[in-house]
Amino acid sequence: TSDHTWVTIERIQFVGACNPPTDPGRKPLSH
Repeated sequence: TSDHTWVTIERIQFVGACNPPTDPGRKPLSH
């Protein structure tokens, strides 16, 4: 379970880093 959690976190951080703060993709990061 912990491995899956880390993969999800890394994925979110990766998407957030690739998208600008104004991009809708960043909303889940603030959630």
